[in-house]
Amino acid sequence: EIGMEKYFFLASSEDFTKVPGSPIAYWVSKEFSDVFVKSEQLNNYFDPRQGMATGDNGSFVRGWYEVSQKLFEKSINSKSAAHASGSRYFPYNKGGGFKKWYGNRDDVIKFDVDSYRILKNQGNHCPSENLYFQPNIGWSKVSSGNAAFRHYEHFIFDVAGCSIFGGGEDDRGYLIGFLNSYVCRAVLSIFSPTLNFEVGAVKQLPLFNRSSLREKCSKISKEAIDLSKVDWNSYEFSWDFSSHPLLQIGHLQPTLKASYQSLRTHWREMTLDMQRLERENNRIFIEAYGMQDELTPEVPLNEITLTCN
Repeated sequence: EIGMEKYFFLASSEDFTKVPGSPIAYWVSKEFSDVFVKSEQLNNYFDPRQGMATGDNGSFVRGWYEVSQKLFEKSINSKSAAHASGSRYFPYNKGGGFKKWYGNRDDVIKFDVDSYRILKNQGNHCPSENLYFQPNIGWSKVSSGNAAFRHYEHFIFDVAGCSIFGGGEDDRGYLIGFLNSYVCRAVLSIFSPTLNFEVGAVKQLPLFNRSSLREKCSKISKEAIDLSKVDWNSYEFSWDFSSHPLLQIGHLQPTLKASYQSLRTHWREMTLDMQRLERENNRIFIEAYGMQDELTPEVPLNEITLTCN
């Protein structure tokens, strides 16, 4: 029996009740469970929603590169504007792989007046239509590991590309900083121990409404989003791609080797900049939630989801 004590946990049943839904998370410390007492649920301030289920993606969904760009409109702000535009295809968030801050902008959906009528008449679900094309924070319902949250606007969202609405730009900046922090990751491991990150779990996340942190966190998030956007648009899989980085003035050198070395140095600087931003973001939320003994802010390079990394 020597050493057997390391295989047992002692936990108070009262601590289970502090966590919404009272999951049997026996490994959670008292400091961790107290976070839920000191905070409010995310859905008190924001509105997480599950998106559309077309029922027939083969008929309605395409890669953006598969359709005529004359029929693709990427800057619409409402359903009525989409139908009045004369365009047929619009950006569609279907979730996608592990990508933080910005990205996974691959698909479009047929959503002109006739297509919308077909969707409705054949019994497919178009929930939250009033929120289509509005700024939001999206994530993939199914993940290969951890959840990753991204900035979207001008998109319709899918059942697998869930989205959070509400608040102004700074509010969403604060929220996405929290959602991409290690604090949120630790909490989600309680609510979503599998690879599915449901809307119900995100609604229950503990959010501190601290105006003193909002400006600083929003600034970090904006820098991270901007950096990720530059990275995403540097490759031909982006519909906003303009030219290959090797041909841009800042990296163009007399030889191809020198141009690549310049670009590679730039990529490393971008990756280290993102690592610094994510580390600082983690530090802020770890301290705000009093979880210094539970978590470390350090982010390994392999978790920086820039394509150039």
